[in-house]
Order: sequence, then structure tokens, then C-alpha cells
Amino acid sequence: MIYSATTEYAIRALAHLATLEPGERILARDLAAATDVPRQFLGKILHRLARQGMLDSAKGRGGGFKFSRPAEQITLADVVQVVEGKD
Repeated sequence: MIYSATTEYAIRALAHLATLEPGERILARDLAAATDVPRQFLGKILHRLARQGMLDSAKGRGGGFKFSRPAEQITLADVVQVVEGKD
């Protein structure tokens, strides 16, 4: 199966998040820079993943994105369903 660019970007972002310490947050702009994904596009992907319960997002000082559950519990199928599916 060939994935869309959106799914590829989501996988890149989640793979990078998995390298962080558990509970550590990262700003969307820093994640975009680390994964070479367009910032505004990545922001939309991250918010979709957060709405579906995969990520937790927080605004303000100390804000950013982190997994809402252990990374080991998130499958590739979960990511594809969220990103490619309708919400």
C-alpha cells in the first residue's frame, strides 16, 4: 500500500515523538524542523491526532505535543485510520 504524504508526515512526526523521554512535550515548529515537514501542514496533522486521542496538546509555556498513551500502544494501522479516515 502506498500512503499519502499526510500519512507519511504523521509517521515521521510520531517516530520523532517516540525518541523523546516519556511525557516530554515538543512544539509543532520544533517537530516540523526535526522531521522536515511543512510547519502549517504538520500542525493540522498533529491537531487531528490529538482530537482522536493519540496525542495530548497544551498551549502556553511548557506546551506542545506528547503521546497521550505509551507509543508502544499506537499501531501503524491506528495512524493510517486517523489520518486517512474522516473525522
